[in-house]
Amino acid sequence: MLRLYYGPNACSLASHIALEESGLAYERTAISIFDGEQKSSAYLARVPTGKVPALEIDGHVLTENVAIQAYVAAAAPSARLMPDDPLSAAVALSRLAWFSNSVHISFRHMMRPMVLTAEETAHAGIAARGKEDFLHNLRRIEAMLEGGPWLMGDRFTLCDGYAMVFFNWASFAGLDLSPLPALRRHAARMIERPAVARVLTIEGSLDRIAEAVR
Repeated sequence: MLRLYYGPNACSLASHIALEESGLAYERTAISIFDGEQKSSAYLARVPTGKVPALEIDGHVLTENVAIQAYVAAAAPSARLMPDDPLSAAVALSRLAWFSNSVHISFRHMMRPMVLTAEETAHAGIAARGKEDFLHNLRRIEAMLEGGPWLMGDRFTLCDGYAMVFFNWASFAGLDLSPLPALRRHAARMIERPAVARVLTIEGSLDRIAEAVR
């Protein structure tokens, strides 16, 4: 049995969408990361890294979005969550890695500069640079959608689920998304997918995202 540990509206949304789109049977457990539940002894006993997402697979624990997404795609080949040809699959994997190690980090710097330093006088500068980098990264995603309607062309892939994380965060942060029409159209297509709508409803962000794409 698969069990996903996720934080509502955290980056684990990418893995949550992947599982729901896959058709695999799984259970989910919400972890209140804003209340520090991921640091509890009970959670650390299962997931020593104290992070979300985590996917429990018959007693084994897998962490990191990209690894979980890769597992889900391999476990549910009929869902076709990755491109079929090797080069396109490698490009998709490259984008997933960039989402994880660059786009995510820029948003973290914008919203939580204190993770870099306890020096309060530095926080405003770090947050400003993080916002600049995050908006730049959103523009890069916008450019990737030029060949749309999906990030890898004419078919939904794991990349689209991960990109939804950043649209969700941008709308939560109140950023002006009007200069990003392709990204907004992409989010509108995403919430029309039954699996995505179910996940966003569970995580409590569907109404906000629906408002942001209008």
